[in-house]
Amino acid sequence: EAPKRVRINDELELKHITAYKNVKIFRKTYDGDEKALGDRADYFIKHRKITLTGTQQKPPVLYKGENVLATEPGSKILVDLAEQIASTIGNGAELQIKEKSTLIIL
Repeated sequence: EAPKRVRINDELELKHITAYKNVKIFRKTYDGDEKALGDRADYFIKHRKITLTGTQQKPPVLYKGENVLATEPGSKILVDLAEQIASTIGNGAELQIKEKSTLIIL
């Protein structure tokens, strides 16, 4: 179980956050809302990167406005917040893009 509060000071640096079970990540941007769903998320703070994994029954999904990046079971979604780039690793993905989109997939 995670502590309710962690104090960061000169002797303690937060480098990595991991969330488990029914993970939901929300972010507001000038292009619209973003949402990512999965079973586990690993956020690497210094590099501003997120790795999102799911389960065989419920693979990870990334929503950016009306655009959807849905993966196959066993796949991962990698999000680079600094570069605004999302990519997948694994068995494949389906991308649905609406017009006037700025979502970049590698």
